[in-house]
Amino acid sequence: PLYPAVVGGLLTIVPGVSFFWMATIVSNVCSLLALLLIASIAESRGGIDEVGRLLLVVLTSAGSFYLSIPYAEGLLLLLIAAAMVLSDREGYRMSAVAAGLGAVTKPHGAALILVPVVQFLVRSRGSWALRRLTRLAAIVIIALVPIAIYLVFLSREVGSPLAFAEAQESWGAANPYPLKALVGLVRFPTWLSGWVHGGVWVLYVGLLARYYRSQGNFEAAN
Repeated sequence: PLYPAVVGGLLTIVPGVSFFWMATIVSNVCSLLALLLIASIAESRGGIDEVGRLLLVVLTSAGSFYLSIPYAEGLLLLLIAAAMVLSDREGYRMSAVAAGLGAVTKPHGAALILVPVVQFLVRSRGSWALRRLTRLAAIVIIALVPIAIYLVFLSREVGSPLAFAEAQESWGAANPYPLKALVGLVRFPTWLSGWVHGGVWVLYVGLLARYYRSQGNFEAAN
């Protein structure tokens, strides 16, 4: 609900603008800010040449047109970039805020919690166990606050905190759950869509494993 809430809030300030144009402006502004943050990350890690390549990949990727029209993708991309930048600067709690807001922008935005969690675990190796566990718990709890607020809202308004998942039945995707695409590879091995979705998840997991190992080397070099 975060994207329509942002658009609705701005419309109360500027009521003369149509929903379509306000939503379009929000999407484009969020996308531009996200690209600036992504560029800052790429420049700090790989230099100016990497910035151009990365932005080209983002802007020409499949579905990038959603970043400039009334959809939540621009806002979610901004929150993804913010979570990454904040974690990179050791602002884990603020990164957790971005992760929590990402989860109430689009459900799969909940995966953003891995950004501050993994970064914190990598950088806090060797620290006192109890302190490390306390700080980790704080990061997770902060990310869960926006989600909890949303679930309470759904419970009061429509009678079910899981209405966001139950509504997926109208799309032919009843009973969604995390990593359902991976399970689908076993349940429906002949479905091409299952292999496409599952393959994307496998790619994500592979990238996480690869850069988790190299993260320690990067920190040591800096």
